[in-house]
Amino acid sequence: LSGMRAQTQQLDRFGLELSNGNSVVPADRSPYSSLQQWRLAELRYFVDSLSSSSTLGKSSLFGSSVRTVFAGFNLAVLLQRESAVYLLKTMIPLMLLVLVVFATLFLPANLFRERINIPVTAILTSAVLLLSVNNQLGDIGYTITIEYIFYAFFALCLASMLIGIAHDALSMQGRNRDAVALARGGQAFYVVTVVAVIAYYWLS
Repeated sequence: LSGMRAQTQQLDRFGLELSNGNSVVPADRSPYSSLQQWRLAELRYFVDSLSSSSTLGKSSLFGSSVRTVFAGFNLAVLLQRESAVYLLKTMIPLMLLVLVVFATLFLPANLFRERINIPVTAILTSAVLLLSVNNQLGDIGYTITIEYIFYAFFALCLASMLIGIAHDALSMQGRNRDAVALARGGQAFYVVTVVAVIAYYWLS
C-alpha cells in the first residue's frame, strides 16, 4: 500500500514534457491569445490527494474510521500582465482630466461657476476611474502608485477650486492686480506640482 501511495505522488514528467522542476512554458499559447493585456508565462503542476470518510453507502462501514484517499492533480496557470499597456490606458484619461482642470485657471472672472464645477466633475470622474483600478487587482506595486497619483490629482482639483474662489473674491473687492497675480501663481503652482509628481514616480 505504501508503494502504491508513493507511485501516486509522482508526476508524469515524460507525458507532461517536464525536464526540470514542475513547470513548463507551453509552445502553443493560442488558447490564451484572447486575454487582453495578459501574457501566459508558464504552467505549473502539483500532485495532490483527497481524503474522504464517506462510506459510499456500504452499511458494513457505518461507524468505522475507514478513510479513502483519492489521487489528485493540480494545475496552476501563471499569467503576467502587460503593465506598460495597462498604465498607458489608465493614465491617458487622467492626463486629459489634468489638462481640463488646468484650463480652468485661465478662465475669466465672469465664468466663476465653470471654475468650480469643472474640478468637481473631474474629481467625480477620476474617482470612478480609481474605483475600476481597485476592483481589478489587489494592492500590488503599480496599482498603489496609480492610487497615489489619483490622490495627488484630487488635491490639485481642490487647489484649483480654492484659487477660483479666492480669485473671484479679489475681483469683487476691486483688487484686480492681486487677482491676476493669484491666477498666474496658481498656474505656476499647478504646472510645478504636476511635473514634480511625474518626476518623483519616474525616478523612484
